[in-house]
Order: sequence, then structure tokens, then C-alpha cells
Amino acid sequence: MSKEVEKLKIHVTKKIKDKLKKYSPAAAEKIKKALLSNLDDTWAKEDKLQEAVQNIKLGGMAGKKTDDFLKHKDAAGPRKTWEAALKKHRTGLVEFKKFQDEATVIRKDLEKQIALAEKDLKKTGGKPDKTVKKDMDEARMALAEITKAEKTYGALEGFVVMYGMALKRTNIAIVKQAIDAVTPKELPDPLTAKNRAATEKRLKKDTKSLDGLCDSAWNLLKEGDLKSAKGFIKKAEMLVKRLKPWAKDAKAASGKMKAEIKANEDAKAIDALIKQMTEIYKYGEEQIVELTKELKVKEKAKQA
Repeated sequence: MSKEVEKLKIHVTKKIKDKLKKYSPAAAEKIKKALLSNLDDTWAKEDKLQEAVQNIKLGGMAGKKTDDFLKHKDAAGPRKTWEAALKKHRTGLVEFKKFQDEATVIRKDLEKQIALAEKDLKKTGGKPDKTVKKDMDEARMALAEITKAEKTYGALEGFVVMYGMALKRTNIAIVKQAIDAVTPKELPDPLTAKNRAATEKRLKKDTKSLDGLCDSAWNLLKEGDLKSAKGFIKKAEMLVKRLKPWAKDAKAASGKMKAEIKANEDAKAIDALIKQMTEIYKYGEEQIVELTKELKVKEKAKQA
């Protein structure tokens, strides 16, 4: 038997036999399962911390900083419990990474031993006998298994590895999410009770201005005064550009604040205003597209 194959056999069946069992895919999956279970527990405790922060906020807490809430006596218990669970999760990740690193050392060493055996077999030439083939197959199978185990940590999803990595940022995010959940959403400025009348007034004015600019541009295009038509199109574009933020506000309100609008005593007026804000912008955009298209046709015809 090849000297290197014999060494490889001893390496796999004796020297690293226990290590192959310790760093098997099954062992890796067991660690992964425990890690994800710990993470679920950490998230559950984070929920309790968020509930405590929400209760503090609803109780009249006027503070805005993260520590104002986390250092409150009512958050002390849930915070301590969550931080302990987080520490357990982060420790589990460190241990899992150590598992991967140790599996990598075993895998590289085994690869080297297999390569030496294969090189030695090539020197001797001929077809390996059944015993040698069996030994080589066992070594390659062991390599496949240790490689699979090694890759388990790297296959973890990003949020599992990143969760709680930066404690300060995580604390800020927890408090923000908790406060946002119990803070009533405010309507965009153009739709608030204080500003609705002014919004309606400006919409009427802008609608009239937009109609006038577009009508003038169309008439001038028909008359062949392309230079003047271009000037009116430019003014219409500027007006539509000014209307765009309001269109975004209308879209955001109608898409994300349906419940708040429905509960508002002025729901019908708000919905009507949202419709106006959306429609005037859409109409303006369409007019600009059609006018620009017609202008290009006229300019091309004139050049011909």
C-alpha cells in the first residue's frame, strides 16, 4: 500500500476520528438550532422591553433621548432581561464562529493529506486495489462532511449575525420603534386642519394657472409660434414641479394613513383634497408630455 495512503488512513480513522465526530454536520446543525432558539427568545424579551417603553411614553414621559426611556425604573427589569438574552445570543455566535474556524483547520489539513496520497498513487501508477480505493473514498467522504459542517456558520442569514452587534444602535432602534408605534401619525402639512383652506385656495389658483399655460401653449403650437409655445411649456413644467411634493404627500397619506383619515371628523374633506392634489399633478404631467411631444414634431417638420 502507498505510504501516503497508509498515513491518510491512520489520520482519518485514528488521529482525527474524534474531531470528525465533534465537528460533524449534525453537530453544526445542533448548534445552529440552539442559536436560532436563543434568538427567538431574545426577540420575545425585546418585545417586552418595547412594551415597557410604550407604557412609559403613554404614561406621559416627555423625554426624547433613548436613555430617558431605558433608564426609567419601569424599563429596568425588561431591559436587564433582554440584555442577558442578547449576551447569550452574541456568545452563541462567537462559539459557533470558533466551531467554524476549528473545522476549517481540520478540513485544510485533511485536504493536504488527501492531495499527498493522490500524488503518491499517481507515482505508483496503475489502478488502486479495493482496499486503497475504500480508504481514499472514506477520506473524501470525511472531507465532504467536515466541509459541510464548516459552511454552516457562513450560511446563517445576515440578521442573525448582525442582531445586537452594535448595542447603542440597537437600543436606539428599539426605543424608536416602540415610540413610533404609540405616537399618532400626523397628516402632511397641506392636509392638516390648519392648512387645508390655504391648500384648497392654492390648488384652485394653480389649476387655473396650469389650464391657462397649457391652453396658450397648444394655441401657439397650432399657430406655429414654437418659440413662444416653448416658453409657456417651460412655465407649465415649473408649476408642475412645484406641485410634485404635494402629490407625494397625498400618496403617502392615502397609502399609509387610511385608518387615521377614516377616524378624522373631516375625513370627506381630507379625501377630496387628496384627490385634487393627486389629479392636478397627474393632469399637469400628462399635458407636459403631450405638449413636448407635439413641439418636437413641429420642430422636426420645420427643419425639414
